[in-house]
Amino acid sequence: MTIDKLTSQRATNAYHDTLNRATSTTGAAATPASQGSDPAATPPPATTPTGAVIALSPGAQTFARALAAALSTPEVRANRVAAIQARLANQPAEVDADALATKLLGGAAQ
Repeated sequence: MTIDKLTSQRATNAYHDTLNRATSTTGAAATPASQGSDPAATPPPATTPTGAVIALSPGAQTFARALAAALSTPEVRANRVAAIQARLANQPAEVDADALATKLLGGAAQ
């Protein structure tokens, strides 16, 4: 399972848990553990009544936008990969190992 799916699943579960606690007969202090350990006795997730307003915090709204953008972005940008492959095929890269090592160690390239 990818990190995006795990994050989305956790957000969905947290939303349903909060909704269940808010609509339970024992009040907001109720937790799944306090309602018993028998999964068959657990009521199905509550649905949002028609006309209800759900307000998300600014952080949740930002997270939702970031998640949607991440999920809609392809994992590999094929046009960039093809351009780099073509450039390397026409002109093999030559790297000065000493200059690279100096730059990686924080020194000035010569």
